Amino acid sequence: MTLHRYLLLATALAVPGLAQAANPAPPPPLTAEHRLSDAEIAKVLEAAAEKREAVEQRQSEKRQIHGEVGFSVGTGGYSSVYGTAAIPILNDGLAIVSFDSTDFGSRGGWGWRGPR
Repeated sequence: MTLHRYLLLATALAVPGLAQAANPAPPPPLTAEHRLSDAEIAKVLEAAAEKREAVEQRQSEKRQIHGEVGFSVGTGGYSSVYGTAAIPILNDGLAIVSFDSTDFGSRGGWGWRGPR
């Protein structure tokens, strides 16, 4: 054995926690039972009713179209127009529509296709 292995073995034997694994305490028995009191049951039902009312109110609000539109203008006749809209459908549907129109410049000069 090399010197390093002797040192590791001596360290493991000197410290009792390193040489053997700790035995965990056994888990408690699963026979315990906990029941809610009538007041606790009433609290849980009341909180559930409040959450349900909040969800129904949020769903009943009129949903609106959201989106954005943008444009860009550059040198040599470059121009671009683009947009996106999220359109609600019925109670829980959604349609997303996007468009884009780009002109890289039609007035001679250097375009993305090279010189003309």
